[in-house]
Amino acid sequence: MQEESEMNREKFEKLLYLKMRPADVELVMEAYQDAKKGHGYKDQVRDNGERYFEHPRRVALVLMLDLEIYDPDMLIAALLHDIVEDTFAFGSRDKAFKRIQRRYGKRVATFVLALSKEPCERPEEKIERDHRYFEAITQEGPKTTILKLADRLDNLRDMHHCTTAKKRHYVEETRSHILPMALDVTYQVKGKMRLNILTIYGRMVSICRKSEDEIAS
Repeated sequence: MQEESEMNREKFEKLLYLKMRPADVELVMEAYQDAKKGHGYKDQVRDNGERYFEHPRRVALVLMLDLEIYDPDMLIAALLHDIVEDTFAFGSRDKAFKRIQRRYGKRVATFVLALSKEPCERPEEKIERDHRYFEAITQEGPKTTILKLADRLDNLRDMHHCTTAKKRHYVEETRSHILPMALDVTYQVKGKMRLNILTIYGRMVSICRKSEDEIAS
């Protein structure tokens, strides 16, 4: 976590060059810039007041530092995973995925599509929408699930600035959807990756328990 908080563009890029071809590094760094620009640099912020871009960057770093994943398409998707849901950087929703596909390829666009929730105007529709969302992620395969695990780990780590209601929602959602997804994906991967995912699972369980204790006190 400390390494992630101290990461800037130069250090991020150096990490990529240690494991990836220069052409792939250039493409990931294009996505890095698209995410930074798309989330408004300093205009769009998180609950703790930091610029929103720090979140997708940390999600990419979870892939690299915690899961040892340097798949360029997965890193690009991590950087862009909120770009359609939360911004108009690639235009309206119906056009955004086509533009992402043209720029980064079908695989990246498929990842981003699966990780983007549909708009929901009425609160009573949200439960069903969220159920479809998590179902779609699991149906896309283990790599999409792994992207969601990285996203959720960072959100859990960062939720100490959230309201009690939001913390409770995050913990309940993590227990009902994310943790089962994490266990399921361990049967779809092997070796070191399975151990890395189990480590992520343990960290999420620990954060949930701590938050539940804080909420109850």
